[in-house]
Amino acid sequence: MLECEALAVTYPDGFRALRGITLRVPSGSFLGICGANGSGKSTLALALGGIIPQAIEAQVGGAVLLDGKPLPPLNEIARSVGILFQDAESQIVSVTAEEEASFVTDNLGMPRRRALAAMRLMGILRLRGRLTTELSEGEKQRLLLSSLLAAEPSVLILDEPSAFLDSRGVRDLYEALLRLKKRGKTIVCAEQNTALLAKIADDVVVLKEGRVAAGGRMVLRREKLLSSLGVCSPHDF
Repeated sequence: MLECEALAVTYPDGFRALRGITLRVPSGSFLGICGANGSGKSTLALALGGIIPQAIEAQVGGAVLLDGKPLPPLNEIARSVGILFQDAESQIVSVTAEEEASFVTDNLGMPRRRALAAMRLMGILRLRGRLTTELSEGEKQRLLLSSLLAAEPSVLILDEPSAFLDSRGVRDLYEALLRLKKRGKTIVCAEQNTALLAKIADDVVVLKEGRVAAGGRMVLRREKLLSSLGVCSPHDF
């Protein structure tokens, strides 16, 4: 189980991004996080993945626990938690798709066959010899997911994965996430596309000004409430 208790995050400029959030994400479930711009979605996702405060400076209160224990340091976290940032381009470091898919396993001393198996799961094994610069945004997303999955983490944290995707890319992303959910991965997804969350999420929280303003999967059917919180309903996508 991934959980946070009274989680608060304040950035060095004094901005209070999160204000005492308590969440529990059961193992194997999919939590969707939505909210207007500036509501704290990305901050919550990055704090749950240990990026804040280990890589991004911030004052953090409360606790984030994985299976009852604090998150491991960043140099070990890939074995437990995989993190996909909003901009896929900024995360890619290799020349070819196979090299990128193998980046995490190579650095952890794991066999490369794990990366190839992950590429097969994501439906992109055929791209193994392609240059990463030739890939579409959707293909880059699935490539990065392959790299994360190769380390076999139990938890995946996704920060607005559909942000730069066209309709086909969103469809491919949905199919990839559905496969991962069926394999028992715990997934936390900060996402503006509520139609995507409505199809796959087991639970949803809506943030406003760093607090949980509403929750539960059925909240995505409450169009007036979503509108009041600056969130588009699934019918708008």
